[in-house]
Amino acid sequence: MEDRSVTGAGARPAPALRQYVESYVGFDLRGLPAGVHCGPPGRALTVVISLSDAPLGVAAGVDDGSPVTRFGSVAGGLMCRSVAIHHDGRHRGVLVALTPLGARALYGMPAAELARRLVPLDELLGALAVELSDRLRAARTWAVRFAVLDELLLRAVVRGSQGDHGHGVRPEVAQAWRLLVAARGGVQVGALAGELGWSRRYLTERFRGELGLSPKTFARVLRFAHAHELAASGTRCRGARWQPSPATPTRPISCGTGASSPAGHRRPGGAAKSSSEPVSRRPSAPRAGCCSLFFKTAPTRCRTIVGMRLVEHETDPLDLRTTPVHLGRGSRARPVEGFAWDPEVLQAYTAAVAADGAEGRMVMIFDGEGPGDHWESHPAGDELVVCLTGSVTVTREVDGVSDRVVLGPGEATVNPAGVWHAVDMEGPASLLSVTATLGTDHRPRSGTRPAGHLGTTSPEEGA
Repeated sequence: MEDRSVTGAGARPAPALRQYVESYVGFDLRGLPAGVHCGPPGRALTVVISLSDAPLGVAAGVDDGSPVTRFGSVAGGLMCRSVAIHHDGRHRGVLVALTPLGARALYGMPAAELARRLVPLDELLGALAVELSDRLRAARTWAVRFAVLDELLLRAVVRGSQGDHGHGVRPEVAQAWRLLVAARGGVQVGALAGELGWSRRYLTERFRGELGLSPKTFARVLRFAHAHELAASGTRCRGARWQPSPATPTRPISCGTGASSPAGHRRPGGAAKSSSEPVSRRPSAPRAGCCSLFFKTAPTRCRTIVGMRLVEHETDPLDLRTTPVHLGRGSRARPVEGFAWDPEVLQAYTAAVAADGAEGRMVMIFDGEGPGDHWESHPAGDELVVCLTGSVTVTREVDGVSDRVVLGPGEATVNPAGVWHAVDMEGPASLLSVTATLGTDHRPRSGTRPAGHLGTTSPEEGA
């Protein structure tokens, strides 16, 4: 009998592909009992390329009578229910996740034409799909296979750019997709439409016409996918607060997806076999070690639920204007995903990094113009301020005397611990700061000096 083995590898595509392709995942399953893998719906269009001798048996539904179709390689659009993948206990292949932009770039059609459908890959890519399958099978390592994917998918993009496939994805639709994904579906569609300057009806029509699902349905799919990830991980951050809302149901999640529990492996004729329980109850007490926090915020920012977490081992490019990096003990550098200047998120961030104490630092870029509106002080440690563009003036109050420093691009200054200071930007300017995360104090700016020497309540004191 063959030993049980589950191995694989993952990779990001080449930079030129990343607006179209999210990720590659290679998998090699051996010695498992024959059964059905339930693939839950998610944010991406998928391509599965089989590297096994036997074709894939795939159905567009689980336990609902959907017919099983055999594919060598299969492409799917956005789904609103789980897909069933039948296997005999041994299977090897590659999963490619595409963004909605990828449908037009690679296939020459909007993602809507593939919504809720499973299509043979050669019907979309022609001879390129055959070459892709042959070369992936001939390759001996995952690294080589991922390089083959980069080469041939780039070729498909170039070929598609030379054809006439009508208009591209509307920027507003692409932005709506990004906002929904960033908030994991926790977005009021009306607020989202207002953010884009469209009516709700017009957004729904345009979104469905491009992606095949309405923004409301897609948001429900995203919420389900996120709940599935949380249940599968079985972890929660210490100090997190769970607030039931339409975006975080406490009843079994159906979302119109045809999957009311996290997808797992199913034996033929049996119940789902999964390491996690269905998301049908209030979560148990959080466990230490994970930094996923969920807090309700005002809908004016197009989000009803904000997810904040510290990301381990991130290697992709970051925008420090929206995603700061936390520097902590042990020489760790962790991006702060889902960060926002919201009191509850700031409290969540403070709680998540409390173990770093006075050694914790936040690295972030700020763009601005004109005088600052407050004084601030960092009792726990020094702050580094670096001017990136324009002109930045830092005014400090030291022993009752004002100290003014003007910075040009590439120049920096250090604000000592506990010293009150204010920042002004002459014209459009950008600065990078490395700031102590423990106990920052603020005072409204009136005149040229701070209003007093007693600090305001820090996030951890007000929690």
